[in-house]
Amino acid sequence: MGERRPGRRWRRAAVVVVVLGVTAGGIAHWVADRLDADVEFTEVSSPAALVGIWRLDDTDTRIRFTADRRFTATGLPAEVFTPSADGTFAGGGSWRVGDGGRSVDLKADDPPPGTDALAEPPSLGVVRNGDGLWLCVLSGSPGVLCDYLLRRADDT
Repeated sequence: MGERRPGRRWRRAAVVVVVLGVTAGGIAHWVADRLDADVEFTEVSSPAALVGIWRLDDTDTRIRFTADRRFTATGLPAEVFTPSADGTFAGGGSWRVGDGGRSVDLKADDPPPGTDALAEPPSLGVVRNGDGLWLCVLSGSPGVLCDYLLRRADDT
């Protein structure tokens, strides 16, 4: 009557691990939703709206767009150019407003390997986040719009 079977303890532990995993996944999804809650695509009416320096908070990441449609970048996440890439991109190239004003298409002078194989041009999304215009490193994760947000360098 008081005898326990050894397999029973492992089943309970497995159930606890599954419940904890599902809970952690749900929390991670909720956090991602909250971060993207106020972020939505918007449109710029002219390339002039994007000219200037954009930065990723608390990093050395910068991208400068000039009126002659050139860009220079330092520390830009490499996933902008190749979704599976790690690391950062430093370099320059040309840019244009794409997708009806909802993106900034980038063409690097010296692109990271694998960029030529992409179906769509590398781009940053143009989004509004409650307090202004931002550029968005688009996410490949389901339910997440942006992995990173860049703001104008003169916005604090």
